[in-house]
Amino acid sequence: MSVHIIDTGRRRWGLLGFLLMTLALLLAACGARQKGAGPSAQTATVIPTSTPEPRYRYNQLLSRDSIRPIYEPEFIPAAQAKLNDDELVLAIALDGEAKAYPITVLNSREMVNDTLAGTPILATW
Repeated sequence: MSVHIIDTGRRRWGLLGFLLMTLALLLAACGARQKGAGPSAQTATVIPTSTPEPRYRYNQLLSRDSIRPIYEPEFIPAAQAKLNDDELVLAIALDGEAKAYPITVLNSREMVNDTLAGTPILATW
């Protein structure tokens, strides 16, 4: 089975068509500007808008910054931790070092400012 490819010249007309279309668009853009009508003659109308009412409302129970973060966390080796096997922790490992933050602690404090492998981190829940 042999396949014959016939060049119909579409490639040449495709490029020529593209160039003609580009030229037409450039001429249309340049012709749309009138002589003497520079940027100072152009004006814009600004329509004031109002901010729509939010769709969802929520009651904020606590004021901003009412839950203090932990700034100097204390850690113990994992073997000494009194955690259940199914207890959730937020864990992070970086450059061969690892730390785990129990969710039971994060539920009441939510944020821990810490360092890991010399890098400042924020653990949050």
